[in-house]
Amino acid sequence: MKILSWNISNYVPAAGYSYRGEIGTWRTEADLLAIRAILDDGYDGIFLQEAVNELAIRSTVGPSYSVLSTDEYRKLTSAPPLLERLVQPFVAILETPTMYVTSVASFRLDDAQDRAHLTRDTLYVELLWMQYKVGLVHVHLKSGCPDSVVSARSECRLMTDQFKQIETIVKAKIDGVDALLVIGDFNRELMNPRLLPWREEHVSWLQKVVTVPSCTLRPSINPIDFVLVATIRDGLKLEPISVDMSDVVHLVPRRISDHCPMAFQLSN
Repeated sequence: MKILSWNISNYVPAAGYSYRGEIGTWRTEADLLAIRAILDDGYDGIFLQEAVNELAIRSTVGPSYSVLSTDEYRKLTSAPPLLERLVQPFVAILETPTMYVTSVASFRLDDAQDRAHLTRDTLYVELLWMQYKVGLVHVHLKSGCPDSVVSARSECRLMTDQFKQIETIVKAKIDGVDALLVIGDFNRELMNPRLLPWREEHVSWLQKVVTVPSCTLRPSINPIDFVLVATIRDGLKLEPISVDMSDVVHLVPRRISDHCPMAFQLSN
């Protein structure tokens, strides 16, 4: 099972849109082709943290994938249009007779209804892959608190609440699957040594970390995008795999994203 996770940053599949608003630049067709080339590399699952709508994903990954969205997104699309463009997380699964979706659940924090404290729903996807049950928790956590150990700021409080929610999901699902992975943009430098005590308290279920390698899009030594392993049964292996970034290095990085794509493979 080969999976990619990426915050493409306000992804719209058409040239002429800026993912960073007024401070950014417009994506060109060359930028979009580079993004599509990264996504079109034979992935069984594609986890994208920011896209403008489901059509953006379907038009990019093609009809072979099942596209899954959160309850929050479906409520937004059934409500009157908003003046601002909101981006949402989506999951695309290439279903086959040997790998298919068995259940989907969406989780939301009550405080996230406050417009001053917007978050995005967490999506849980369970797959049957050969004889294995695989649980995948797709997250995009609150930004603004990457490395604070103790803070009274609302961003940090909300992000901590999101980690508590993840722990609740992990505890509810862990005994029923052969592998349970939490995937996405955590907006938190979990491998930063100064956060070790915080991580031990708030991510106590963590068994293993797969980090996204530094790339031209985000040359930071402290990543914020991860695959966190809650459990993985004996006989299964989880390993990072490289992502071909050759097309991106010739373009303006900030027109692509401020996050590096992360790919991994689950094998037996």
